[in-house]
Amino acid sequence: MQNRQSFLLPALTGACRQWMGKMAVTLALALSSLGAHAAEFGVSPMLIELTGAPDVSQDFHIQVLGKTSGNAKVSVYRLNQLPTGHMEFLPPEAGTEDMSGWITLEKNKLSIRKGETVVLNGSVKVPRKAAGTNVAAIMVEEDQPLKAKGITLNVRYAVVLSVNVGGTMTTRTITNFHDLSLEPQEERVFIKGLFKNGGKTDGQLNAELQLRDASNRLVLKTPLKTQSAWQRSDAASRVFPGSEVVVFGELPRTLPAGTYQAFVRNRFSDRAQPLVKTTVELPANLFAAPAAPAAAPVSTPTPTEPARTAAPAVAMQSSGEI
Repeated sequence: MQNRQSFLLPALTGACRQWMGKMAVTLALALSSLGAHAAEFGVSPMLIELTGAPDVSQDFHIQVLGKTSGNAKVSVYRLNQLPTGHMEFLPPEAGTEDMSGWITLEKNKLSIRKGETVVLNGSVKVPRKAAGTNVAAIMVEEDQPLKAKGITLNVRYAVVLSVNVGGTMTTRTITNFHDLSLEPQEERVFIKGLFKNGGKTDGQLNAELQLRDASNRLVLKTPLKTQSAWQRSDAASRVFPGSEVVVFGELPRTLPAGTYQAFVRNRFSDRAQPLVKTTVELPANLFAAPAAPAAAPVSTPTPTEPARTAAPAVAMQSSGEI
């Protein structure tokens, strides 16, 4: 479903290919040219997960292997989750309270020979009032002078550092789902909504949309996921603290136009969230025409009995669970 999602939000630069449990992240920022050359490194681990406590400092270590000889520079980046569910890497910013300000690196530059492994040491000190899931990135990239002419090839490796700070308040699940609406795109129609994680920890979102017609008959079930989750074929969408993401699914255009009751069931961090109920109008210019109601049968009178009209038909309703 990768191709069908690009319309919802623009293409992203610096997006993680995978996140947390699949966090082998390599960011390649490349401008190709004749004779372009870049030093090659192997970086491990790509994900460092720590359990922290307020006012406590912890050390971490990153290994950089020189596949060719060269110089590398190392810097700290902050992470921000975009509405698509992807993560973007941003330089530290003064006045922010994100985790990038907790990290100290032993070195910011490395000189590496071919076949040599250099260990980069760092530490992270958790502030007194910190709680929940906190993430930042250590970026390793070739350190090469800027060229007046020509195009260079630069490969960046992002090591994601995740620190979970426990506490009573961190376990609270605070979510909000709103703004369910249609999103037509060329020959397809999608339905989307906004989900916000107002808690202190990240979690997996399993969202499902159900549509019921005027007879309360269940006509559609479809998962709602972020663009990132659809692209990676993930079963659920990972949502980080304070992030608001767009989740969506496709509606078949063979559905009859009309008014439907929409129910959105959300499970976040394996906890059921309040059921969302609303009304959705499927317009006739996008969906199939409703079937014409069948005419009620009328009995033909006979000479031996008086004329009479047929009894009204009884509509059968599905009692499927919402």
